[in-house]
Amino acid sequence: MGPQRLTIDWTACESLPRRVFSAADLRDIDREAEASLGIPPILLMEHAAIGAARVAEAMLREHPGPVLVVCGRGNNAGDGLAVARLLHVAGTQVAVRVLGGSGGLRTDVATHANIADRLALLAPDPDEPALVIDALFGTGLARPIEGEAAELVEKIAAHRAAGARVLALDLPSGMHADTGACDGPHVAADITVTFAGLKRGFEEADPDVLGQIAVAPIGVPPSLLLGRGEPA
Repeated sequence: MGPQRLTIDWTACESLPRRVFSAADLRDIDREAEASLGIPPILLMEHAAIGAARVAEAMLREHPGPVLVVCGRGNNAGDGLAVARLLHVAGTQVAVRVLGGSGGLRTDVATHANIADRLALLAPDPDEPALVIDALFGTGLARPIEGEAAELVEKIAAHRAAGARVLALDLPSGMHADTGACDGPHVAADITVTFAGLKRGFEEADPDVLGQIAVAPIGVPPSLLLGRGEPA
């Protein structure tokens, strides 16, 4: 990876191998974690959220205020909803926006959304969030963002222009995980907290879109990561 272009913090993953993964590698890791080790996807989400919440808390110490979490409908949204809960429990004012509303979500994401609803986190957006967390799309996105999702990308950009900081979960929404290309509307992050390892597309991506990079673990052993991807 290009250290002259990207600022990468591996502190949270010091005991894990430094790897670069494709989107297919990450799908394999998720499947193998459940099939071989019995680690369900919702537990991977929780571990990812713990790492992301630590990054969010550090950002809030520098720039305190309310948080807006913007979620899609896939696993990336599950990460975002779990982060929202963790920040709320820590005493932060948090509001969550879910693309298309919270109905009809897949099982694991629906579980996190139900908790967020019971905690009254599915609330109106704060007028001036200090931090916006981008949990719209993850590594599975393979087409340009459009419609309501594009409007939410514009909302994130408007909050950033007004002074909010942006934390992207896994990669900025609209970026292709394997190529780094942004073919259409996309989020520009101040920090990207990426899970398990770097994404293949980061090397070619615009550093101004990625921002600084923090790598966070997902709770799987090093042997599972070493079987996929390539050295960073």
